[in-house]
Amino acid sequence: MSFGVCSIHPGDDEERADGAAHVGKVAERHPKLSIVIDHMGRTRGMRDEGLAPGLEGTIALAKHPNVHVKLTLAPECSSASYPYRNIHGALRNLIEAFTPPRCFWGTDLSVMLTRSTCTYPQAVTMFTEEMDFLTADDKEWIMGRGLAECLSWPVMPTKCGQPAPDPRYFDR
Repeated sequence: MSFGVCSIHPGDDEERADGAAHVGKVAERHPKLSIVIDHMGRTRGMRDEGLAPGLEGTIALAKHPNVHVKLTLAPECSSASYPYRNIHGALRNLIEAFTPPRCFWGTDLSVMLTRSTCTYPQAVTMFTEEMDFLTADDKEWIMGRGLAECLSWPVMPTKCGQPAPDPRYFDR
């Protein structure tokens, strides 16, 4: 198995588009290489109504079956309060394009601790309880199974389909 993580964080939209195009070329030339786009491929400033158009370059990469996307920093994309409903449509478009098995939940905890008002439980429940378009199977893929399979980590069959731990546990 080959694996690569790709962050597309250039300073402007033109450079970002070039980065996404480059990732697409690498994905085509190396179909056995698993590529994971970090932070949804977004750049700073992609917030609120600017998020959906800003994710178009990332969504274009979904045509490559070896490209995956981390859904990290999602709460940072909204100026609204929890559950950040104003960005759910953009996230839905991204998840539908890649499909849940190729979308990986994450927080970017260092950002959450330093410049976010989102708590860890909210980062979890935003996906597990607030996005009503996600099925139980979708949540299982997004919340861990997809990443485990991408990395060829064992997935414990007894855990599949079980509810996630209560996120309030992490409030301590």
